[in-house]
Amino acid sequence: MNQNSIPAEVKLHHGRSLRHDLIWQTWSLVTLAILVFAITAYFLVFSRMVDELAASAMYKGANVIRAQVEALFSQIDRIADDTREWGHNHTFTIDDLGRFNRLFIPILAERELISSLRFAEETGREFLLVRMPNGEWHNRITDRERWGREQYWRKWGQGYTLLGEEWRESDYDPRQQRWYQGALRLTQDHELYWSDPYRFPSVHEPGMTAASRWRDSANQRLYVIALDLKLLDLSRFTRNINISPNGWVAIMLADGRLLGLPRDARIRTDADVNASVLKTVAESGFTPLTSAVAQWQAMGKPAEQVLFFNNAGENWVGHFLPIALHNQQLIIVVAAPRSDFIPLNPRHSLVFLALFIAVLIATFLVATRFARRVARPLEALVLDSERIGCMELEQPVALPPSWREMDTLAAAQEHMRQMLLVNRCDWQQINAELENKVAERTLELAGEKQRAEEATRAKSAFLANMSHEIRTPMNAVIGMAHLALQTELTAKQRDYVQKIHGAGASLLNIINDILDFSKIEAGKLDMERIDFRFDDVLNNVATLVSQKAYDKGLELLFHEPSNLPQHLVGDPLRLGQILVNLINNAIKFTEQGQIIVDVQERERANDQVKLQFAVCDTGIGMTEEQRGRMFQAFIQADGSTTRKYGGTGLGLTISKRLVELMNGVIWVKSTLGVGSTFYFTVWLGVSDAPCVWRPVLPAILKGLRALVVDDNAAAAEILTEVLASLALRVDAVASGPEAIARIQAADRIDPYRIVFIDWKMPDMDGIETSRRIKQDDTLTTPPRIVMVTAFGREEVRAHAEAVGVEDFLIKPISYSLLLDTLMNLFPPANGEARAHYHARQGEPQTRLDGVRLLLAEDNELNQQIAVELLEVAGARVVIANNGQEAVARLEASLEGEPFHGVLMDLQMPEMDGFEATRRIRADARFAELPIIAMTAHALVEERQRCLEAGMNDHIAKPIEPEAMFHTLQHWFPSKTGTPARRRRVTAGRSSEALELPVLPDLDTATGLRRVGGNRSLYRNLLGKFAISQTEVVTQIRAALADADRETAERLA
Repeated sequence: MNQNSIPAEVKLHHGRSLRHDLIWQTWSLVTLAILVFAITAYFLVFSRMVDELAASAMYKGANVIRAQVEALFSQIDRIADDTREWGHNHTFTIDDLGRFNRLFIPILAERELISSLRFAEETGREFLLVRMPNGEWHNRITDRERWGREQYWRKWGQGYTLLGEEWRESDYDPRQQRWYQGALRLTQDHELYWSDPYRFPSVHEPGMTAASRWRDSANQRLYVIALDLKLLDLSRFTRNINISPNGWVAIMLADGRLLGLPRDARIRTDADVNASVLKTVAESGFTPLTSAVAQWQAMGKPAEQVLFFNNAGENWVGHFLPIALHNQQLIIVVAAPRSDFIPLNPRHSLVFLALFIAVLIATFLVATRFARRVARPLEALVLDSERIGCMELEQPVALPPSWREMDTLAAAQEHMRQMLLVNRCDWQQINAELENKVAERTLELAGEKQRAEEATRAKSAFLANMSHEIRTPMNAVIGMAHLALQTELTAKQRDYVQKIHGAGASLLNIINDILDFSKIEAGKLDMERIDFRFDDVLNNVATLVSQKAYDKGLELLFHEPSNLPQHLVGDPLRLGQILVNLINNAIKFTEQGQIIVDVQERERANDQVKLQFAVCDTGIGMTEEQRGRMFQAFIQADGSTTRKYGGTGLGLTISKRLVELMNGVIWVKSTLGVGSTFYFTVWLGVSDAPCVWRPVLPAILKGLRALVVDDNAAAAEILTEVLASLALRVDAVASGPEAIARIQAADRIDPYRIVFIDWKMPDMDGIETSRRIKQDDTLTTPPRIVMVTAFGREEVRAHAEAVGVEDFLIKPISYSLLLDTLMNLFPPANGEARAHYHARQGEPQTRLDGVRLLLAEDNELNQQIAVELLEVAGARVVIANNGQEAVARLEASLEGEPFHGVLMDLQMPEMDGFEATRRIRADARFAELPIIAMTAHALVEERQRCLEAGMNDHIAKPIEPEAMFHTLQHWFPSKTGTPARRRRVTAGRSSEALELPVLPDLDTATGLRRVGGNRSLYRNLLGKFAISQTEVVTQIRAALADADRETAERLA
């Protein structure tokens, strides 16, 4: 059978056409509606009648309203005339306030449109009588000649009862007011001047003033009487006029500003009225008025003529009537919807309603019959469609005889049913084949997935095992090479050992890169969110990379704005890793010049800040092609780069992933042969931890004149910017001779008080420049000199001190170090400021008064540092030399004074910190006792082990006082906040005055920071450390020989 033809079984029944039926019945209904509306609206000329009726009613109503408005203003004119006559006849005088009040209070009380009355004299005297909203009457007496800015105010109640009086100050002068000056311009005494609308100074409401003047024949003085009409009262008048149910009246000036507002549902209160008057029609937002004025202006502003206009699709009728108010020209606007004038009475309404109902009934009857005939076959077709949609294809489509279109639709539906029935078998067979193929493919994919997971696990295990196996001998190689470099070696031996040490360190860095890359691939590289100081990150980065820059003769510069937030939340270790990677790359590919690290704040949102870093070098640069593959793993610029400079090519890939984990982006700009700049952004939290107090700069530093001497323009610009942010006046020169000339020229006028001189400059270096400045006897105010160098060699420091240099700074210079240098050279002048400064250096901001802590630590030096820092903060500390002793002391404290917390070292003899913590937590009596780990391990895994063992938090070693006290403040909040009590120095020099030894490779600044700035403690610790480490090399070797790696690591 042909599947594309309709089966012969399906018989087509010929009947009436549905289309013809719908056309006939729809035409009948539309014709009926047109006839009804045509007879009602057009044949009876309804529209023209309504227009004529509306125009007639509007014309009559508008003239009545004009008469009312003119009567209103005529009343004010009469009162002004009467008042002028009374004044001329001395019925009231400027010297008798009581008579003035008794005369005019009853008059104003009966006329609510007049809100206040003024009586002024040409000498500046004035009486003001004003009615207040609460019913009180207020007087203001002004006498500019006698009282100046003083004004006397009196308040009256009912029955002229004095409620209060007071003096106020004001610049008000009646002679300067527009109504007074307008009255003076009148040519005749009987004339009246109406002012432009303005806001009354006494009640701060908009209004107009009618003023008249006369000259007293007795004393020849000029007097002015003024009546105030508030626009609020005028708007009440216009809003209460009824022209029609929805009509309104408005009064406006010739320039379009509104004086009396129309009825408007949006204007409900007096405040709404005061806010709307004096606005132009367009500004008022009253659309019918705007439309009326637009039509009136389009018609040439006709007077005495009714006009029709459209507003929001509705027809309106309006009338504009100009009236003259002495010197002012007002316009009355009257308008109403055209529908208000449709003459429909109840009888007509009933006729229209009956006709409308009849049409509805007829329509309903016809529609019902028609819908019934259409619905029956359609309902049958819907049921058949639902059955076919459910693939119930056995029953044929059956439809009673109906319209031809219905029969054709039924035949097509039956044809579709038969085709679906024929093809269903084919679909079932194809579906079964597809399901078999999917099952086979799914089985193959599961096997492939299992093999891939096994390969990934094997790779991870291999990397972990190889990392451990390689690190163990590498640590020994690097450690022993370092120890060998501390012994007496020949030049050749030292060269060999240095190369071994360098090669080992490079190999260890490669292993670290591979492990980080492996973690990134596996998605196991997690970011910490901890509080940290941004300056600490930069200082750590400088410590790690500055020696490499020094070895290649490069200048390393940090540019950090002074307003950059310091207390941040994020992963400082990973942020430092990104910077170290980029700076190491810059050092590697730069042979001469400089490397600048710039930091800028780009955006701040709530408690998050977006920082942008830029690492700019003057190295070999890159081509466009090389930049395109810059961030691919194991890829460098080209093969020759790898051969010449070494490296794995993983550093930038790792940095890119770390930046992305911090919700940032990284990119590079480079020019071949000129240099490269790597940019990256990161989002960090802004910590709510208390900020470290920075001392208020001494007064001597504010405006102090400083000179920067550096042949490197970038270095000079950065140092100049930082000094300027500290309120110094800074100049910069590029050479020693220029510096000497500048200092000599400024000596007797505005001398330089401090000079920052770079050590390494052409022609005349910093040492020679400093020597000449110090030996110049002609200087009346010789400056103090700070030597600045990117190369921190001890012989440079010795030479600088020999020529009289006061201080020494090593690039990159941090903001805090520069600030400390200035404070040391120019100490605060008063004792209080100095005490605050030393307190910042030597004492913690967090107080631990009343806190009793148990310190579990086996290293004597670490014990002394922790005890000194904690006791300065007010804590009491008990020491346990190992974990077993710590457990015993805690158990003993139950019978005496309890401990508030435990500081637990992890690696201790006899019992380590993990085991001690587990035993403490096993005792329910210590379940809530805070235990804080003190660990030198910065790894997330190590910290996780601490938490799993039962510890609450951790403090990193070496101890950073600020970080330690921030952690302790979290666990002992109720013990903090007590003002610090300074220790008394009993004998000897103060801690700040002690001289510290100058030792190669000793970071004195960091060491002092970690002991809270206590020089005496620091010097004592140095001595103890030197003594305690005498045999440590032998002990480490013995431990390694006995395969006791744990002991060797603890000793190291």
